[in-house]
Amino acid sequence: MGTRAIVFSAFLCTVTMGARAQDSPWVPRALPSDASWHVSGANAINNRGEIVGSYTETPLPNMQLHAVLWHVDSPVWTDLEAAIGLPDGCWLSTAECISDTGLVGGAAAYEDPDAPNAEVAVVWDLDLGTVREVHPLVDGFNTSSVWAIKDDGSAVGNLRRFDPGFSGELGYYWGPGTTPGRVLTPVAGFDQTSSRGLDSSGRCVGVSRDGFTQNAHATLWLPDGTAVDLHAEIVAAIPEEHAAIISWTSCGGILEDGTIYG
Repeated sequence: MGTRAIVFSAFLCTVTMGARAQDSPWVPRALPSDASWHVSGANAINNRGEIVGSYTETPLPNMQLHAVLWHVDSPVWTDLEAAIGLPDGCWLSTAECISDTGLVGGAAAYEDPDAPNAEVAVVWDLDLGTVREVHPLVDGFNTSSVWAIKDDGSAVGNLRRFDPGFSGELGYYWGPGTTPGRVLTPVAGFDQTSSRGLDSSGRCVGVSRDGFTQNAHATLWLPDGTAVDLHAEIVAAIPEEHAAIISWTSCGGILEDGTIYG
């Protein structure tokens, strides 16, 4: 699996209501771990108190990651590979997101001699105890991953292809059920994209990027696939004297009411 930024020990912060003004309302506590773990990291939490992330028993620079599940009220952890499994031919995994219905999105490693650190997008269903590839790899791309997932199974993530003609990333939307997916195309002037969030209507957010200069603009994709340059939108909406110093380069996610943060 590719190297990812993770903390040395996964932890959870909860807010204590009614704390005295001079006291911090945050109560951090370490999530359960195992003595064999070298590092671990928590990536997402849902309204059921389920937390997903990854751990490794090997140090940098050759970390081998495994998807893991915690619960805010439990002193134990669950290795998703051992408890539910991986698609045939896969090993190692990461868990990046979780829906309120217990769908966990991430990626699993597989062997591809032409693609270093090749991964395929996967979804674990905690309630059914199943795992599946989200979708066969698209249009010759040999690496994919899920970064955000909704209760109906719709998801966004990223595709990568390693070949002499193109070595970069494109965001991808997987629709619910049998709904066809689609590549998230960049706004004008850019050639790559990556996605980070979606809402229940199919609006997706992420980044359009120039693969050579790495310049980037925050981007919204509408349900019909139209790409909206959020950087251009915000620059047009603010006073001219501020426009030259404002740059919206990334999106972290979108709420159901349409609020976009980044």
